[in-house]
Amino acid sequence: GESHTAGRGGEGGKGRGRGRGARGRRKTRRQQHRAIGRALRNLFWLLSTMLKTEETVESEDADSEHAAYARRLLQAAGMKAKANINLQEAIDIFRRQKVREVVFYACFLLLFTTSTYLQRDVHDAYNYVDTVRSVIMKRPFPVDPFFKTFENISTQSDFWNYMNSVVPQYLFQETWYNHDNYTDQQKRTVLHYNVIVQAFRLRQVRTQEVSCEDGSFFIPSRLRPYMRSCFPDNTNMPPDSFIAGWPPPTKLFYRTAAELNSYPMTASLGYYEGGGYAIDIPVNYTRGEVLSMFKYLESQRWTDRKTRAVMFDINLYNPFFNYFLSLRLLFEFTFYGKVVPVSSFRAFRMGFFSERQYAALIFDIIVHVFVLLLIVQDVFEWNALGARFWRNPWKWLNLMMYLVFFISLAFRIQFLIISIPYVNSSQQKDDKFAELDFENLGWIYSQIWNWTSFNSIFVWGRAFSFSKFTNDRFANISYTIFKSYDDLTTLLVVIFFCNIVFGVSFFVAYGIDVSNFSSFLDSCYEQYKMMMRGDNNFTSLMQSNAILASFLLFLFQIICTFGLVRISSAILNQKFMQVSRNGIDDPMATKFRSMMKKLILRRFRAMFYWGKKTDTDRFNEEREKEYEELLLMPSLDRDWEELQEVREKLGKFELKVTELSSLVETLETRVALLSKFLSDENSSGAAGKSPKHAWKDEGDGGPEEEGEYVALAGNKAILPPHWRLEHDDKGNKFYYNTITRTSQWDPPVVYIHKRHVR
Repeated sequence: GESHTAGRGGEGGKGRGRGRGARGRRKTRRQQHRAIGRALRNLFWLLSTMLKTEETVESEDADSEHAAYARRLLQAAGMKAKANINLQEAIDIFRRQKVREVVFYACFLLLFTTSTYLQRDVHDAYNYVDTVRSVIMKRPFPVDPFFKTFENISTQSDFWNYMNSVVPQYLFQETWYNHDNYTDQQKRTVLHYNVIVQAFRLRQVRTQEVSCEDGSFFIPSRLRPYMRSCFPDNTNMPPDSFIAGWPPPTKLFYRTAAELNSYPMTASLGYYEGGGYAIDIPVNYTRGEVLSMFKYLESQRWTDRKTRAVMFDINLYNPFFNYFLSLRLLFEFTFYGKVVPVSSFRAFRMGFFSERQYAALIFDIIVHVFVLLLIVQDVFEWNALGARFWRNPWKWLNLMMYLVFFISLAFRIQFLIISIPYVNSSQQKDDKFAELDFENLGWIYSQIWNWTSFNSIFVWGRAFSFSKFTNDRFANISYTIFKSYDDLTTLLVVIFFCNIVFGVSFFVAYGIDVSNFSSFLDSCYEQYKMMMRGDNNFTSLMQSNAILASFLLFLFQIICTFGLVRISSAILNQKFMQVSRNGIDDPMATKFRSMMKKLILRRFRAMFYWGKKTDTDRFNEEREKEYEELLLMPSLDRDWEELQEVREKLGKFELKVTELSSLVETLETRVALLSKFLSDENSSGAAGKSPKHAWKDEGDGGPEEEGEYVALAGNKAILPPHWRLEHDDKGNKFYYNTITRTSQWDPPVVYIHKRHVR
């Protein structure tokens, strides 16, 4: 029984073993099929993920690039970029903003120039001042044994000779050229047309006499017996001090600036207070009375060692040109015994007497309103851009322009506060007293136009920033200056320091011997003249010190004239060549120029075209109009850059489709090989072999490396990955690699596992 049971058990066990082997092979095949399916799904997923990732990265890069470009455009337009800003929206905003800026600044520039021209009549003012100056300054007076003019006065004797001869003859004329007497009204005029506004004023500024032993002066011991009195360089006088006055025996006491209604002034040699000892000469004085007064003051030694300056003020008005003229003759009495004459002529207008002056006032108000609007616009841009606002050099120029406008406005307000009450007052002019300091008023008026002339540089310089929107040649020059800004600024700083260095050298070496270098400022001014004009005072310098002059002039010419000045030209030339060679231009400026040119030409033809238009002209105008409307429509605005971008995207998409088709062909080939491999394995009982050894890629190593693969020539059915069969125009076959983008006539090599080669 045991053997039978055992035998049946053995046979049954053997049968069950064969059944389990068949079921195991079927299970293995099912597992292989599932593995192939998973491999195919993974392969398709890998391909789709790769394509989607590349497209996502490219789209993100393109979106980020467009967003950056949009932010730059909005920054150029002076606006802050929103989170969801569109490139096309930024382009439209930029165009509109630039059009508004150009038109607005063009109107501002026109108003500024017109206002300046209406308020400043330079031609009449120059002729007026030149006529009076020629009589006062060039009329000779006798000085034994020859004649002198105002500019040749050097001593106190010359001063009194001038006051006794030229002043009475010029200001107090009584007869015509044919010896007819003047009327009372004609006696109040100068040169027959200029009315004397108020009494003449003769004012002296003095200093105190102190002991030389008070510690303020250093006197050598051996000279102290000869120097008891000294005179400090100040004009603080005690209130009870006096000098001789007019008429005799009047005493002339010291009066402050508030009492005299006068202001201090700065001359070539010093600063003089507004107070002093003043004599007001009535307008109705005769020539004899004035001459007697000057003779009496001279006899009383009215000027002495305490005198620091004497000022003689003359104030005239020309009713034909509405010009006031302030004339001050200043005589500076120096500590070294010389009298230095200085003249001041200031012509200005006060009040509003004509339509031109009212028009000028209206234009001036409009100009300052425009300035406020420009400031508000820049404030909004600063708020939107933050620190990036100050990276633009033109914004710093704007800041300087606004600052100068406010300075000139402050002087203008001060001038109006003083002048308007004087002009509109119903009180008759006082012929015996000088009630207004016309010299100070003329100085304020001159400061208005000094700052305005200085500001015109900034105003017109700011207009140059818009030149790139007018013409490509102007754009090249604008870009050249913009790119040379840093280098030229550094060069100007170096030139300034070199000027200071050589100014000190020439001042120390030749300040005593050569008049052009007598002060530090004069010495620096001469350096600029030497650089710009080549005027180096060679003869005077060589006469003073030939060796030192040769050395300093040689260094100056090498460093400044031939070095630094030439470097500026080299910088501009280099930057201009770079701009011209590289063709640097703003695409938005180019688009703006073309659009404005077409618009202006179309408007001009519509307004001034008198000839009969042909059908061709009408057709072209309609086409241009339609094209401009398409350009101006935000939804249809597609410029050349956007078309180029679309073409690039289409090219990349075609390339991805080609690569995908090549990968699909390769996948089909591998699926066929895998199917053949599985059928061979099933027939030979070689289950469980990995399908990855069926064949290998071209880049995985040749048979020399592994020894299990055989190299075969590819054909239409079997090609390595990324290869495909193509035909040329003549029908010849060639093979193209979609990755390396290379082609060849011979079939590419395919490595097949040797057990699959029959």
